[in-house]
Amino acid sequence: MDEKIMERLKKLLALSKSPNQHEAALALEKAQRFMAENGLCQDDIDLLDIGETLADSVLSSASAPPEYMGWLLTVITMAMGCKVLIFTENWVLPHFS
Repeated sequence: MDEKIMERLKKLLALSKSPNQHEAALALEKAQRFMAENGLCQDDIDLLDIGETLADSVLSSASAPPEYMGWLLTVITMAMGCKVLIFTENWVLPHFS
């Protein structure tokens, strides 16, 4: 999702939680219209605030990552629009995207 679109939607959704009922209703209406215009759904909203996460362990003690792990990470990055960076003492992989 484009950064400008994401930021605009975040601002509208924040305004929709305003204590001023009129302002909140207007912001929610605008957010819904904005989502429809940009082909967004509730899942897109749910994913807005996901930033990054770290895993402190890898399920392999191999000196190189198993082939399936690379394929799995590739599928995840394609589905979620994210990047993966793997670093351990044994091996380093560039991010998959």
